[in-house]
Amino acid sequence: MKISSYIPVSVRISGSCLLAVCAAWTAVSCGKTDTPEQPSDTGDCIAFYVSANNTIGTKAAIDDTESLLAMSQVPSIHVTDQEQNTAFGVNKEIIYSDNGVWRSDKEWVSGRSYQFYAYIASPDSGYGAPVSVSDNGRNVTVTQPEKYSDNNDHWSDYFLSYITNADGDTRGLVSLDFERVTTCVELYVSTPNSETVTIKNVGFTNVNRSATFRITKHANSGDAVSGQMNNSWAVTPGSSRTSYSVSDVVVKQFSAEQDFDYNTDYRVMYFLTVPQETHVEEPGKEFDIYLNMTYTVKESDTSTPEYTVKLPLNNYRPAMWEMGHKIRYYVSIDTSVELTGTVSAWKTVDFIEGTLLPD
Repeated sequence: MKISSYIPVSVRISGSCLLAVCAAWTAVSCGKTDTPEQPSDTGDCIAFYVSANNTIGTKAAIDDTESLLAMSQVPSIHVTDQEQNTAFGVNKEIIYSDNGVWRSDKEWVSGRSYQFYAYIASPDSGYGAPVSVSDNGRNVTVTQPEKYSDNNDHWSDYFLSYITNADGDTRGLVSLDFERVTTCVELYVSTPNSETVTIKNVGFTNVNRSATFRITKHANSGDAVSGQMNNSWAVTPGSSRTSYSVSDVVVKQFSAEQDFDYNTDYRVMYFLTVPQETHVEEPGKEFDIYLNMTYTVKESDTSTPEYTVKLPLNNYRPAMWEMGHKIRYYVSIDTSVELTGTVSAWKTVDFIEGTLLPD
């Protein structure tokens, strides 16, 4: 069987800001920010909001803040004030209030300056994917499940905001811009022919499940550069690797007249993971992440041959699954296989999420 496989890479750069989504080489998308009105019952309490295009959900695809707030449960944020003389505190959990606002029970102090930042962590949902946070959110270990699931509850996610300056005289709502430390991998498959193509099994092997992140440069929101990941992390990979796969998928036919644009009709699997290289060398051993596939093609009433391919992703770009980004692989099948990889922005209008919000 002939295997024609290559990966021309296109990089789409959007602005940076908050929670990206399933992206691979760029960061979050930011646009014009609409500030919610201060609720009438907020009084002098310090309150926070997330920019309209900076959505923080992780349990379904959320287009914007309105979609987030329409969920039956909005996640808490954990806020720290680096200016300790304000008595606001550190690692303070603040539940969602209303009207797009997270309102604390602490009041502004006139003449005092503040330096706020916040984090959001997926709760341990019992699927072997805990998030362990320390140092008021600046150290975190993210672990992903051992087995694949299309249930978003099974995956772990973590977000850290930039540092935002405020003062007790100006007051007003405090804007928080977040970045995500995880990455997402998506696999799309289609066939250009009318023959029936069935995937018996497809998946990724040698995927690292966990990593520990330690902030080395915590960006200030005023210094954040659009189109970049502005927080810097020291990342220590874990030692546990696993395989994710799905079975018995009937491949849909793709017409050249259609606008593909990574249509979810052709997506067969997707998962959150931690940053990692597709080829890793360690003392005495090395690891390659492979895309493996076994499929059949019904060529006639009497002929349904079976094919198997094993593609080392180290042979293609990108060589690194980076944090806050989405890696998309597209496979076109007839009797041969063509593999295309695209690195694209993890935009708020186009993402898979982990485990923070209910459907």
